Amino acid sequence: PGSFSDPRFDMAYLLALKGAGCDIIRVACPENADFSDLKRFIELSPMPVVADVHYGFRPAIKAIEAGAAAVRINPGNMRRSECEDTLSAAASAGAAIRIGINEGSFKRGSDPVAEIEGYIGIFERKGFYNTVLSVKSHDWRRTVSYNEALSEAFDYPLHIGVTEAGGSIEAAVSNTLALSALLGKGIGDTIRVSMSSSNMEEVVCGCEILRSLGLRKGGIAITACPTCGRKSLDTAAFLKETEDELRIRYGSVPEQVSVAVMGCAVNGPGEASFADVAVSGIGEKIFLYKAGKKVGTTDGKGAKDALFALIDEVLEEKRSQK
Repeated sequence: PGSFSDPRFDMAYLLALKGAGCDIIRVACPENADFSDLKRFIELSPMPVVADVHYGFRPAIKAIEAGAAAVRINPGNMRRSECEDTLSAAASAGAAIRIGINEGSFKRGSDPVAEIEGYIGIFERKGFYNTVLSVKSHDWRRTVSYNEALSEAFDYPLHIGVTEAGGSIEAAVSNTLALSALLGKGIGDTIRVSMSSSNMEEVVCGCEILRSLGLRKGGIAITACPTCGRKSLDTAAFLKETEDELRIRYGSVPEQVSVAVMGCAVNGPGEASFADVAVSGIGEKIFLYKAGKKVGTTDGKGAKDALFALIDEVLEEKRSQK
């Protein structure tokens, strides 16, 4: 944002992102940003803040002075002296620098590894090694290829993801393909799922990719049936009402809780046997399960509260067993 006092970035929103599993937050820092607002934002944020600077070195230095944990720059948009001044400021503050290059900023057919190598040379001659590398494409295959090459060429942390990936569905597909291919080979240290939708969807999708790969433990794992004509519980409507709150409340808990939301008696009891907690529509009632055993019934109005109460109960039991 141009102003970091934007009401979307209040403490409740930041805590919601953290609760859903966000570990790092990145904010754009244009030349005209109010850096006194950025300082307050950094003080407020429960996650480390990366300042995203596209042009010029002054915003980068101002962001470092405001307390940013890291700054993303493209050194190709700076004079060498400006880049060195930025490195000096980062070294003094203990901030990291992410060299971030999107495919649109280098010539088609050029070698991004060679371009990165030139920038690293400047950094290392300056004695600066607190560096993260990132090269992204809108094409998931090229994103994989670029990062495989970076991983072979350099021993620096890599920030990975598909840029300009589109809306929720397109972005989820392309990022899953790219991140699975890279993380499966041990390539990548931080990720971003870039979406032209909400920050919350980015965080949730990223966490689900990591959990599916076994790289992130804990949080909430939801199984839900597609809505069909047999339903007694409209799973689509139920998840629309509850899913965001489930992710926010339980997305970053260290214990993993599996939740099944099932619409009818055909698959409901069977899926419930695999889940820590489950709700299943059967006839005119909604049955509640814990560890595969029926523990009660409710109606549509009470299902949400009953589910949350069961999750809290399971979490308390898991914590007491440690």
